[in-house]
Amino acid sequence: MKVLAVSGSLREASINSALCRAAARVAPPGLEVTVFAGLGGLPLFNPDLEDALPAAVEAFRVAVGQADALLIASPEYAHGISGPLKNALDWLVGFEGTVGKPIALVNTSPRAGHAYEALREVLETMATCIVAGASCAIPLLGVCTTEEAMVASPDVRAAIRATLDALAVRLPSGGSADERNVPGSSGSTGRERGAARRETIPASPYRPDLAYVHDIGFGHLATGGGRALLGELRRRGLKEGTIVDIGCGGGIAAGVFAESGYAVVGLDLSRAHIEIARRRVPQATFRVGSFVDTDLPRCIAACAIGEVLNYGFDDRNGRAARSVLFGRVFAALAAGGVFLFDVAGPDRAPDRPTRTFFEGDDWALLVETAAEAGGLTRRIVTYRRAGGSYRRDSETHRLRLIPPGDVVSELRAVGFGVEEVGRYGDRPLPPGLHGFIAHKPPGAA
Repeated sequence: MKVLAVSGSLREASINSALCRAAARVAPPGLEVTVFAGLGGLPLFNPDLEDALPAAVEAFRVAVGQADALLIASPEYAHGISGPLKNALDWLVGFEGTVGKPIALVNTSPRAGHAYEALREVLETMATCIVAGASCAIPLLGVCTTEEAMVASPDVRAAIRATLDALAVRLPSGGSADERNVPGSSGSTGRERGAARRETIPASPYRPDLAYVHDIGFGHLATGGGRALLGELRRRGLKEGTIVDIGCGGGIAAGVFAESGYAVVGLDLSRAHIEIARRRVPQATFRVGSFVDTDLPRCIAACAIGEVLNYGFDDRNGRAARSVLFGRVFAALAAGGVFLFDVAGPDRAPDRPTRTFFEGDDWALLVETAAEAGGLTRRIVTYRRAGGSYRRDSETHRLRLIPPGDVVSELRAVGFGVEEVGRYGDRPLPPGLHGFIAHKPPGAA
């Protein structure tokens, strides 16, 4: 497995650079750490050069794309990220090779907390995966300031090794990233090569390929739901304000709201979906997080379109969490506000396992659906064109099926008025999917 170490300092005697070199020397067997030495050679970021990348930038992207993970150590300048590192990250924004990439952040100074948090914010915005267990502080200032001292120190050596071990846990076995992603890689052949091309992405919902396919091929429900909510708002005279899109996906409904002049706050567990949403609706605010515990801002409307409340991605999701969410939405809504959403009911489960196939210009999707006690399971296999071949990935989604009568009771218990709907506008909902329009009474606090 390959790890690319990047120091945010150009100083010759940099402690962060020394740590990166020490990491290369103490890496556990099977983990190869390479230090990127070209940060100072990158030109200043200029979007006009995106169509014809400078050679140094192209080489940097190749190095990042071929790495299974990144280790980043950076100093702090004026309470912020170092200029060279921020410039390098700007060149990676929009680069698909960083989406879902596991990253270890190492802080070598207890005084560098501002840069550390700023770096986390930038990397989360780029839809990378910061590995909590591999991100830590290793105080070296005034203790171990050289590569040799770090390697010789049992404590520092153990701390670096622990970081790499935690990072290695998040990496798949069976070939490096360049073997999995570069067409024609010589790392394996035949069936082995096909398996080896799977992306190095952490186990999280809607990883980049499925997020792409879902966004490009299955956005009709989000569009219909978004338009239906706009109709409700217009009917109630709510012409401006904030709409909270829970489980926003790639921002399709958010785009509908923004085009009509509303402010939008979107929330989703999928980093890949959030990255798509930020590109689609740059004026909106999008957050990676779970509806179970993410704070909701004051708003005139909220929505959760497309089985959002059914998914088992967050183990805490269940009846109690759902009831709490309804209370939080009620509290966040202005008087007369609207909450539009849908849930998959018990009638959404098939009588027997089914297999369905979909395809587009550069993708194909196979979905196997089976009922289980109180829910259903979907095994989803994606094929997406990558150069001259197709990249394969798979995810298993489990849904808890919710009786619509329970939903009505829970909504009324917190004060909502409720209307059940079988369509979003002129688009009927799929079989087993139940829609709801809950409204907060005009006189409610």
